[in-house]
Amino acid sequence: MSLTITPLSPVLGAEVTGIDLARPLDATTATELGHAFGAYHVLVFPGQDIDDGDHVRFSRHFGELERLPRQTRRSALPPEICGSLRQ
Repeated sequence: MSLTITPLSPVLGAEVTGIDLARPLDATTATELGHAFGAYHVLVFPGQDIDDGDHVRFSRHFGELERLPRQTRRSALPPEICGSLRQ
């Protein structure tokens, strides 16, 4: 993958292209994205067609995900996704 990271403003945000989030990330790409997140605080990935599983897999590269306990969930979404939604 050949990442392009384009700042969106002088103080916050960058657009990331040259990546397909539906595919597993290699360690080098995950490290590059981690550095970009540290520098820009918000990353935008335009044109991605990912499902819930892709989203969870991608997010796990950046730390442990919070999960809503099963007895509290009222959704068929993965617990890593529905735990962040207000019910």
